[in-house]
Amino acid sequence: SLGGGNIAAIVNAVEAAIRTGVPFVVAAGNSNADACNYSPANAPNAICVGSTAIEAQSGTEIQEDIRSSFSNYGDCVDIFAPGSLIKAPWIGGNTCLLYTSPSPRTVLDLVCRL
Repeated sequence: SLGGGNIAAIVNAVEAAIRTGVPFVVAAGNSNADACNYSPANAPNAICVGSTAIEAQSGTEIQEDIRSSFSNYGDCVDIFAPGSLIKAPWIGGNTCLLYTSPSPRTVLDLVCRL
């Protein structure tokens, strides 16, 4: 996930692009903190996406969709999407990379289909 502290230049660039009609879907971040303190997650008109995980309830076969322990949260987060332990192909072989930043891509796919 791209992100850092509250950086006005990043927010301004994202907002300028949005004003021209380019949608922005951004990660909430991976600091288990308020996303409003991080850019570009705090860009007011970007779609900010937090990460979810599946957790098995003890002693049952029931699984629950929860916020990933690392995902940022708060008023700047617009939506949550799957983002923990997602398997994806890796270069050169039969192994898979488990990564944690697919949440914005999932939402972006939906935005592009609207």
